Amino acid sequence: MSGRDSRVASSAPRPLDVDDQKMWDAARRAPLSAAALQRIAAGTTTQRPARVFLGPRWRIFAAVSLLLLIGGVAAATFVIRRPTTEAIRKAVARATRAAPAPGPDDRSPEAPAVASATPPPGQIENPARPALAPRPKAPPVHLALRAPSAATRTMVVPPAPSPSSPFVRLPSPPPPTLEPPSPTGASAEAGILRAALTALHHNNDPAAALALLDQYDARFPKGTLRGEATLARAHSLRQLGRDDELLRLLERVSFADVPRAAELRVLRGELRLTRRRFADALNDFEAALVAGAPDPIVERALFGRASCRARLGDTDGARADLRRYLERFPASPRAGEVRARLAR
Repeated sequence: MSGRDSRVASSAPRPLDVDDQKMWDAARRAPLSAAALQRIAAGTTTQRPARVFLGPRWRIFAAVSLLLLIGGVAAATFVIRRPTTEAIRKAVARATRAAPAPGPDDRSPEAPAVASATPPPGQIENPARPALAPRPKAPPVHLALRAPSAATRTMVVPPAPSPSSPFVRLPSPPPPTLEPPSPTGASAEAGILRAALTALHHNNDPAAALALLDQYDARFPKGTLRGEATLARAHSLRQLGRDDELLRLLERVSFADVPRAAELRVLRGELRLTRRRFADALNDFEAALVAGAPDPIVERALFGRASCRARLGDTDGARADLRRYLERFPASPRAGEVRARLAR
């Protein structure tokens, strides 16, 4: 060993070397008080523990442990709260009291089975799952079938359609027959007269028109449409050739309220002329000419008055009517006959 190494080794403190001065100083120090000792003890016990960092595997293990803990708690709750035997007995008793007792008229064969299907409380095998009482069945309804009475209508089934016809036309029911209410007053009067005119002018049936006019006279002897009814009756009798009855009708009629009075006057004059009642016929023709009748009525009145004047000996008056006739109606069917009379 060199001299330098020996010097270093002699200067380094040895493990067993003790500084006497420091020992004496430490021995002379005052001991710690009780409060200092408590503070030291509190400091050592409240040290924060070191944080432990869990890895991914430890987190998965913690989650699985939590799930298992929750499942265990739920199972324990179910086991603790499962119904007891006494609760099952009370439930069965309530269901038995709620079921209606079968009456004397109950003919259902299932009624006795309902009562026997509920076991007594002591014979319940699994108290955890009580057997519910079966629901009582309603008694069956017995329908009494009656034979159809004679008054029952039978429905007629139409024959089956043929394969060739794609559509089936069912027979339509007949329309209901409704009787119209019997009209009264002016509506009834106008209805009868309208039907008579329809039969006379549209249907060419004067006989049916006369029958309707007879009903009109019977129901409305003083009706407001008396003039129209008289005119319709006169035309019906004329078409039927019942001139005598027609003349009696026109001789008792007042032409004041009758429409087309000039036409009826000319018609009555023609009927009187054929019966050689020349003076009466002359009065009818003159009254029609004075009234200002239409051309067809004036034509007939002029020819009739000329005939009456010639029969009564008034030749000049008859020729004057014939010349007037040719001047006004030169193309009339009677124009040739008038010229022949004037040529005499």
